Amino acid sequence: MVKTLCPHIARPESFVYPLTRSWWERPYVGAGVLLYDLFGLKGGAVPWQKHFGRRALKAHVPSIDHRRVVGGIQYYDALMDDARHTLAVVRTAAGRGVKVVTRAPVTGFLKAEEDGRVAGVVVRDTLTGQTHRIAARAVINAAGIWADELQQLAGANTFSVQPAKGVHVLLRPEALQSDTSILARATDSVIIARRWYGYWLVGTTDSPWTGGKSQPVAEAADVDYLLDNLNRYLERKVGRADVLGIFAGLRPLLKSVGDNADATSALSRDHAVIAGPPRLTTIVGGKYTTYRRMASDAVDAAVQPLGVATPSCTATLPLVGAAQWAQVKDSGAQLAQRFGMQPADAARLLQRHGDRVRDLRALADADPALGRPLPGAAQYLAAELVYAVLAEGAQTLVDVLVRRTHLSIELPDGALALAPFVAALVAPYLGWSRGRPKPNSKRTAR
Repeated sequence: MVKTLCPHIARPESFVYPLTRSWWERPYVGAGVLLYDLFGLKGGAVPWQKHFGRRALKAHVPSIDHRRVVGGIQYYDALMDDARHTLAVVRTAAGRGVKVVTRAPVTGFLKAEEDGRVAGVVVRDTLTGQTHRIAARAVINAAGIWADELQQLAGANTFSVQPAKGVHVLLRPEALQSDTSILARATDSVIIARRWYGYWLVGTTDSPWTGGKSQPVAEAADVDYLLDNLNRYLERKVGRADVLGIFAGLRPLLKSVGDNADATSALSRDHAVIAGPPRLTTIVGGKYTTYRRMASDAVDAAVQPLGVATPSCTATLPLVGAAQWAQVKDSGAQLAQRFGMQPADAARLLQRHGDRVRDLRALADADPALGRPLPGAAQYLAAELVYAVLAEGAQTLVDVLVRRTHLSIELPDGALALAPFVAALVAPYLGWSRGRPKPNSKRTAR
């Protein structure tokens, strides 16, 4: 992802693992990091690990508690914006002929009369209430936490999904003093504080979720867990006053028949491709770093009964915004001058849009008002909000404020004060009028 697939969204990011035991922990952790390095260095995407003593670590991470931490090991991973990345995947598919329909849950399956095989799906448009029948020679169920429910709806029941709740908190930039991200042991897993587009993102929890799947809730105990575990390693403690935003999500962990594991951390993160009923293929489990392998495995399994053997090109297919990244990646200074932005904000503008930043330029050229930073949120251009509607499928305020941007968690009030400005800005492009109620702002953007 870092070099070819989406170099604008994903980039190398340094992490340090704090060592709290003076003799055995360094070789033990170092050996594990070595394996990680070997995978990352295979394509030359990330640098090699570094080892720090107590004093050197304190120089890199002034916030660290040098009385508890005796040193550290620095390694590299990739930083990315998962919401922007998912959007880029969908837009790339659409650009290659895929018909994308959102807000249309599957309510049933079509079955062939002669042999009962799956022959398509029935979907309900939640915006209009209309039901549509979509015929297909093969159907892939990639519904994540709903995958087992859909397979049951199709007439089979061979696995179950255990949703695991993960919570992250976004901290103000001044909460931590460090030039590297931190990964450390937590009470039952690991805690990660990563530099995230000008802020600090701390996560994650890993606990079973039995509530509504559409709206996982971040609770006070989740926030306390994250802050308490992070504070174990910090001299200057972080508190709730440092928290700008909170969000929660659910991981679809595959639970085998007879698996009685109480902790979600004990369940496998590997993916599985499950066949059945005939012409329905389910892909479940897995993780972001293996999503292309998952897609290839699922599609290969789905088309195999159809006699299709076209080689997959997913391993080298770049996402929207990546094709001409080399030509625009160093244009941050020009963008900052053009739009009146801080250089760091212009750099993040490039990371969000890649070579499609040219589309934002075109919008601003047509309407100079769109070339101005947002009031109270100068890290974004007004053009980005309009672009979210015109090119990125946004249909509600939640779409714009939560998924296409992260204004809802970057602003302490959840972007409430900014919402009227945003609504007025996008209203002409969505056909809203003053007399028409705005779409329910509480709807979840998918």
